Amino acid sequence: IYPATTVPVQLLADSDQGTLVGQVTIERASGIRNLRFDPIDPPVADCASRAVREADQVVIGPGSLFTSVLAAAVVPGIRAALQASTGQRVFVANVANEKGMARGFGLAEHIDALADHGVKIDVVVADASAPPATGVGPTVIRADVAAGDGWGHDPSKLGRVLHQVYLERG
Repeated sequence: IYPATTVPVQLLADSDQGTLVGQVTIERASGIRNLRFDPIDPPVADCASRAVREADQVVIGPGSLFTSVLAAAVVPGIRAALQASTGQRVFVANVANEKGMARGFGLAEHIDALADHGVKIDVVVADASAPPATGVGPTVIRADVAAGDGWGHDPSKLGRVLHQVYLERG
């Protein structure tokens, strides 16, 4: 595990309320359109970008769309490494819909947000109970990956699905 940046950064977002500053503020807001950083292009450790570029499978998510998933994936050096990667890029959708910033976002909107931020995805893993996503670009694999509480992922189930997705890559 490597950090996405080697320096402290401040997360910024454009929203319906204007420019938002900081993870907690962004987490509590809605209408997020754009995520960026101060400094604009924070340095990324060579080991982190190399690990992303050389991985056979890069798993993005699960987590809060704007303050976890995108906050790491849109760091310019990480995003460039993801774009340069020849490995399989898999987005793991949350089992339960978020209560804050992505409220009302379905699977298609999550995928669109990744694309809007320049994050290329090859495959999406979504829980079997998730409503179908229509009109999305990457392949969507629906599988039973939920934990018993229905709020998170069962690590064993998710691991098996990710392994199978990797074995079946084209």
